[in-house]
Amino acid sequence: MFLLIKFKAHFAGYCHSILGVILITNLKYRVMLEYAKVILPKVSFSKDLFMKELKKCINWVEEDQVRELYLWCNDHFKEIYPDVLAIAFAGLIAFK
Repeated sequence: MFLLIKFKAHFAGYCHSILGVILITNLKYRVMLEYAKVILPKVSFSKDLFMKELKKCINWVEEDQVRELYLWCNDHFKEIYPDVLAIAFAGLIAFK
């Protein structure tokens, strides 16, 4: 009986650790999306720098957040860099 209780406690701790890692990972990617929304306007003065940072941001965010990043970029930079957005998101988005 003691062994079973000890196993349950250990397993519960393991599950708690896994859950913590998942939450931290999700938070990390959410933070990266918010970071992209801060950094991209700051580097938009340079087309090359903007493209470089945009590519990094696309790699940082989760796959399901690429759409959100695309829509946000489209709202903010479509007039300035339509070609950069088309190149950076080419093959990543099947929606418009």
